[in-house]
Amino acid sequence: MSPTASRGPGRPPAAKADETRQRIVQAARLVFSERGYDGATFQAIAARADLADCMAEVRRNAEEWKHAPGLAMSDVLATGLSALPAVVARNLWSSMLLGNDFCITNIPGPPFQVFLAGAGVEGIYAVSPPSGAALNVSLISAGERACITITADVAAIPDSPKLAGCIEDGFAEVCSAQPPEPPRSP
Repeated sequence: MSPTASRGPGRPPAAKADETRQRIVQAARLVFSERGYDGATFQAIAARADLADCMAEVRRNAEEWKHAPGLAMSDVLATGLSALPAVVARNLWSSMLLGNDFCITNIPGPPFQVFLAGAGVEGIYAVSPPSGAALNVSLISAGERACITITADVAAIPDSPKLAGCIEDGFAEVCSAQPPEPPRSP
């Protein structure tokens, strides 16, 4: 793709992606330092990074997806799939996802400490086979912890170390956007 090729509505040309990422990280640092983590919002960071048009497009797309006609069938499909033998359900589900390269799930877990046989549960992870998609990412919140599982289809993603490196870089970048230490009194 050339640096000026279109990347879809709301997405900057490839040449501007690094610049946009830096604007977002810098804006996040400023908002965190001004408001702290609890007071920071995506809207404040986007406004500071001047991403209003991009955010509006993302919001329009998300609203459109939430009202997609097929979404109403998801509960019916889930109920039907759960009644089938596991091997049949897995094969059927895999065939439905063959056109998807990336599948992501965000599941809100319990907002409180959970115990199992008297021991505190430290994390809840959704581990599943690739099911036809090249990459599955699941995030489940458990208390104040986010538990992330990443499952990759090795046939679609042959360079697992490179994928792992990219994911580590991404988490390092997000984690580095923390508020600076408050100034110490003399």
